[in-house]
Amino acid sequence: MRFRLVSLPILLLLLSSCQTEHYELRFHTQTQKTERFVIESQIKLILQGGQTAPEALGSTLTAWVHSSPVVSYDDGSARFLLEVDSASYRSEQRSVEECSHIERSLLQQEFQYKIAPHGEMQDLRMNEFVPELENTDIDLRRVLLKIQPVLPGTPVKVGDTWERQQPLDDGPQAAIVYKWFQVDEAFTHQKKQLVKLRMNIKYKLNDSTSAEVRLQGNDFIIGSGDVLFNVTDGQIDDAVIEVNGSLNVLMNQTSHTPPPMQVRQIVHMRRLK
Repeated sequence: MRFRLVSLPILLLLLSSCQTEHYELRFHTQTQKTERFVIESQIKLILQGGQTAPEALGSTLTAWVHSSPVVSYDDGSARFLLEVDSASYRSEQRSVEECSHIERSLLQQEFQYKIAPHGEMQDLRMNEFVPELENTDIDLRRVLLKIQPVLPGTPVKVGDTWERQQPLDDGPQAAIVYKWFQVDEAFTHQKKQLVKLRMNIKYKLNDSTSAEVRLQGNDFIIGSGDVLFNVTDGQIDDAVIEVNGSLNVLMNQTSHTPPPMQVRQIVHMRRLK
């Protein structure tokens, strides 16, 4: 009788663990065909005016893109080419002519990237580099790297968490993004196994200097969002993240310095089927 009382909780624990389903989250880099996505980035700049009410300026970028395989590697990674099919850009602080110019520039943002099965993206090469787009809200490389999940190397169950680091870009202004993930839920839809991930990110904006302006981050930029990962297809179905931070804009050529501003960006990526 005593043996039964002691062993019953252990038996229940074993039965519970056997019933817990694990999921292997991997991008199907070796077998992926051309995939089409809509990427949207909304940015709101809130200027802190001291005694006056804050002034808000915003912009919205929407790009319809497709990603095609280029070459596969023995380690399971593969290189893909991302091309922009069409683009729309609206801004409260830019003229119609400037927005049209940006839309034409977006169509030139054809670049290659290497991605591992766990999702880390490296070696993003812009085929036709447009200098004025670097480190801005209209650089699709940075937008994509912010929302891209980095998956664990082992199977996970609902409730599991993990952390990863990911470079935000290359060059002297490179930054490291710290990403935290949790498996929120798992379900089946139209015979596809889907897993919903919670994602938190944090990164420090490196100072950016041009001939006229110097951008200086006051603190870490933080964000949170959700990723709907299609386990069956090995691909993202939907992902959204909101990031917030503060910046100082320092004018190099004049004594006038704009007030500090809060930056809020919402990035949404959706796979087209």
